[in-house]
Amino acid sequence: MGEFSNFLSLYLQNFGFFDQLVWLLGILAVLYQGWAWWNSREVKANRGPDFDEKFLQLKLGARFANLAIDGLPLIGLLGTIAALLLTFASMTDGVALGEIIPKFAPGLTSTCSGLLWAVVNLVFFNLLLQPKLQEFSAIHDQD
Repeated sequence: MGEFSNFLSLYLQNFGFFDQLVWLLGILAVLYQGWAWWNSREVKANRGPDFDEKFLQLKLGARFANLAIDGLPLIGLLGTIAALLLTFASMTDGVALGEIIPKFAPGLTSTCSGLLWAVVNLVFFNLLLQPKLQEFSAIHDQD
């Protein structure tokens, strides 16, 4: 447990702009997926009057999930590159290692945030949206 608490402490100390952006977008994507799933839960074995609208909402939820799964790690990586560039730009002759690491650490947390939220969105997509999309597709294909 000591390693995880050290990780968590370092992560929170170096939480920066790209982390905030990733967390915001990741949470929004999960909430939209949850809303699309919740909104379509009454549809069972038949096509109701609002079937097409709910099917479209599920498809949009899947698009948001795919964007989050693909894009959030890239935003995190962008944060890592930005931190690396800022670290190199601030380096002078005789700079100590203890001065470099604190400048670069926020870049590593942004990559961690991007990967974390991609995994969370992937899990939500596979547990909630994918089964609903298959159910809706089966009903749609019957017509």
